[in-house]
Amino acid sequence: MSLNSLPPLVFKSFIGFDELFDEISRINHNKNSNYPAFDVIKSDEKNYEINFNESLDLSLQFKDDPEVLKNIEKKLQLKNDLEMKLNEKVNYFSFTKHALDQKINDDQSIISIIDRGKELINELYGPALPSEDHKGRLPGDPHYRHNH
Repeated sequence: MSLNSLPPLVFKSFIGFDELFDEISRINHNKNSNYPAFDVIKSDEKNYEINFNESLDLSLQFKDDPEVLKNIEKKLQLKNDLEMKLNEKVNYFSFTKHALDQKINDDQSIISIIDRGKELINELYGPALPSEDHKGRLPGDPHYRHNH
């Protein structure tokens, strides 16, 4: 987006800033961007998609840096491999209805994991809880551990 694409009302609201806007516009037009071209597309109220221009010739862009070019080629190959794997996958859910008045057999492997977790929790010790002072006052008492 350039400053020229802003509505004229914006410029009328900032009287005296003409030179600043002209300078920003001049810098924008003279600047060579080294970022790849991309489009930001709003897919819904909270989500955006970023589409990179894949027609950008990275071999020309990084011809002077073969290490970077090699790394880019590896990443592009990994991207293609992952896309192929994702396209082959099928997600599914299975549900089983159980009547509330029937007994359900538990999966013992899951129950053993839960039981082991309970045992480990019982073995954990936190900091010692404060106890009463010599006069029987608890830590919330303003005179706790005072000798008066």
